Amino acid sequence: MHNFFSIHISKKLLYIAMMAGLILVYFFIFIEIVEELKEGELIEFDKILINFIQVPFSEQFISFVTTLTFFGSVTWIVVLIGIFALILALYRRKQLALYLIITSAMGGVFNWGLKYLFQRERPDIAPLLSVSGYSFPSGHSMASVIVYGSIAVVCLRIVKSKYMNGIIWFLAFLASLVIGWSRIYLGVHYPSDVVAGFVAGAAWLTISAWLLRYLEYKGRKNRS
Repeated sequence: MHNFFSIHISKKLLYIAMMAGLILVYFFIFIEIVEELKEGELIEFDKILINFIQVPFSEQFISFVTTLTFFGSVTWIVVLIGIFALILALYRRKQLALYLIITSAMGGVFNWGLKYLFQRERPDIAPLLSVSGYSFPSGHSMASVIVYGSIAVVCLRIVKSKYMNGIIWFLAFLASLVIGWSRIYLGVHYPSDVVAGFVAGAAWLTISAWLLRYLEYKGRKNRS
């Protein structure tokens, strides 16, 4: 019995240490990007990547990429989260429904706060769309990581197949990557905006997933 509790506590401590370490890694990467941004050392890097990514260049492909980028928009996210939350509520998984809603909503507030804090103007390097608002970090990129990642977190608690969970996480990763790429291609974000959005989104997703796990643990403990 003593060995069982020792192993259980060790696993908990290891999990907490891993989560804390991961959040610190995201934090330091974000701070490094901010430092480079303040020193003006990202402009050349951003220009090179934008020129590289904006190929091929045709009206049909621009239309296709514009469709892709919609899947990181506020409109789509509200609809998507609303559908998933409703389904979860109908199946009496209200905690998971609230997790999706709160994580996505607070992630949006977090992104707005970061944009207001840094107030970086959008790129004027061959923009293919007219978009208002500040540029850093990319809201679409940050939202895609948070929203598709939080849906994957929920699926992890419902879908029992490790194979299916692996596919779900891969699709969430791919969706985020494609949406981030689309923002660069359309010229509405610098590559550094997109990377910063990915990092900030991953940090927020990690924190929210840890809080969900903690609340689930407290709930089980109170019921026992």
